[in-house]
This record gives sequence, C-alpha cells and structure tokens, in this order.
Amino acid sequence: MDNLNPENKKEFYPQACSIIPGVFPQIERDTNRNGKIIDFTPTILPEDLKVKITGRRTIKNKVDFNNKKTIVSFGRGIKETPEKNIKLIEKFAKEIEAEIGISLPISKKPYIINENLSSTYMIPDRVIGTSGRKVNPLVYFAVGISGAVQHIAGMKEAEFVISINPDAEAPIIDESDIFIKGKIEEVLPLLINEIKKYKEKMQIPQEIK
Repeated sequence: MDNLNPENKKEFYPQACSIIPGVFPQIERDTNRNGKIIDFTPTILPEDLKVKITGRRTIKNKVDFNNKKTIVSFGRGIKETPEKNIKLIEKFAKEIEAEIGISLPISKKPYIINENLSSTYMIPDRVIGTSGRKVNPLVYFAVGISGAVQHIAGMKEAEFVISINPDAEAPIIDESDIFIKGKIEEVLPLLINEIKKYKEKMQIPQEIK
C-alpha cells in the first residue's frame, strides 16, 4: 500500500495509451464498492519544474507513404497462400508504382513465410491504422482487409478506395468507392495483365529512321 501514498517519492516512469471507444465492453457498476476522496496538496519545488535534455534522437520510418500517390495494403486475406499472395501484391504494387501497407494483425507475423518477405513487409512501420500510420493517398487498395475500425481510421482520408475481398458483407465495403468481390489470387493477376496491356498500348512508338 506504500505505493499509493502521495508522499511516496519512488522513481517511476509514467506510461500512457489511447483506446478507441467500443474496443472493450462497458463494465457493470459494482454497488458494493465505495470510493474514498482524499484531499492532497502537492509540494512543488522550483527544481521539480526544470527539464534536463540528456540526448536527442530522430526516429525515421523505414517506409515513406507520404511521397506515394497510391498505396496497396493487405490483411489476413492472404492466409490461404501467404507467401505466394505477398509476392503477387508486391508485383501488383510495382506495376502501379505504389507503396505497400498492412493491417495490424499482419505485423504480428501470423504466417510462416520467407524471412526476406517477412522482414520487408510484415513490420510495424507498414501498419495503417490507429496502431500505425495515418495516410491520405489519391488511390488506396485494401486487399484482403475486412475493415476493422482501427484500420479505417488510418485510411479513411484517401481520395479513392478500391477493395478486393471475397466477402460481400465485409465492413470495408462501406468505405469503398469500388468493391471487387473475389480472392486475391484470382483478381490481382487479372489486374496486373490489364495494366500491362494498357502500358503497352500507351507507349509512344520510336521514330523510324
């Protein structure tokens, strides 16, 4: 109980966190508990108000979402063939010059895949949402992402949202300008092929000498 004493001057390191409303169920009122109000006036000395900077360190994110007009994010929809699907997403992102993001569960590395792919894409720096980054690209692809409120909070300011999901009841549909019902491994190859055809069609032929 000594730690509850206001006069206790043990060293401690304050911690803080933010929690979105609705994440935890509301607890029921316990009428058997009685709170106690304690009046306390702290003694603040001048030296208590001083701040000493012991060092500075600039933390840079490994992933730059700000300079990309298009972002392709993926979630647990890759689960059937995770390594194959990540490579497919990687190929798709390269075709449209997009950066790759992920939903929070993917950063926990729930699937065993090639270490190079895992350390490149299944990392906290790529998380979009309340536990990661907030982005506002011109085009946002949500691939295999159900649409949890935590993820939506990070991408809802995107100008145009295209979702790919086999579940037509997934919450992400409410945030989508275009919703494509289908599996990753079925839809992405079709998109990649059409994009390649479009690029070839738009190429200006070289001058014949």
